[in-house]
Amino acid sequence: MRLVIVVSLMGFLAGCVLGNPYQQFYTPNSGLSEDTRSQLIPSKGNPIVFRGTTREKDVDRMTSDGYVKIGTSGFIGVEESEESAIAHAKKIGADRVVLYKNFSHTENDMILITEPNNQTSYHSGSLSSGSSYQGTTTTYGTQTSYIPYTTRKYDHGATFWSKIRRGGLGITIADLTPQQKAEIGSNKGVSVLAVIKGSAAYEADIVPGDILRFIDKEQVEDTRSVGKQIKFFFGKTANLELWRNGKKIQKAVFIPLYDQ
Repeated sequence: MRLVIVVSLMGFLAGCVLGNPYQQFYTPNSGLSEDTRSQLIPSKGNPIVFRGTTREKDVDRMTSDGYVKIGTSGFIGVEESEESAIAHAKKIGADRVVLYKNFSHTENDMILITEPNNQTSYHSGSLSSGSSYQGTTTTYGTQTSYIPYTTRKYDHGATFWSKIRRGGLGITIADLTPQQKAEIGSNKGVSVLAVIKGSAAYEADIVPGDILRFIDKEQVEDTRSVGKQIKFFFGKTANLELWRNGKKIQKAVFIPLYDQ
């Protein structure tokens, strides 16, 4: 009976989490432009999984290797298998997955178990006629007990990446922070977050932290406008004005078409 109870308890605990949490808690990268999405290379084969170190360094490494983050997952729960992350990566077409897992806390709880508590008594005796008898009497009932259990919870995280075709300027950008706007004295421009190795920006020595302000004397407004501005110069040389460490710098950069 105890074996049945233990098996039932394990089944209960396993049933507390249904489905794939990497899918349930997935958030697509809403910052990707349509131009960027159109240049992502469809995934082939099984995604490759990496164990993350620090998120900032992992983003720099993946971006410089020509990958674009298409989404993230994050949740606190029981230890989850790597296969769950791979399954979701296949579903969304990701080539690479970077996983993070840190112990979060331990939860102690109790589960109520109701067991049969049947009692059987044996009796025998003699009748006045001289004959004897024997038999049993069973009383049916139940008893309730509490079984304690401990669950280890982990802080899970994952970033999902797709390869982008070679071409364009080859940078990952973000809108300016309030500090950057104050630094340059303007609300307009975009910050360079990462540079793809071997790209036009890489060869022109554009580096993370640069602020792109003008493309051929046309003001860069924000991340929503810069894609169209750069696209106009595909196959041409564009004169870029950047802000670096309090100084304006000029770069003449040939912007190639994307590979087909």
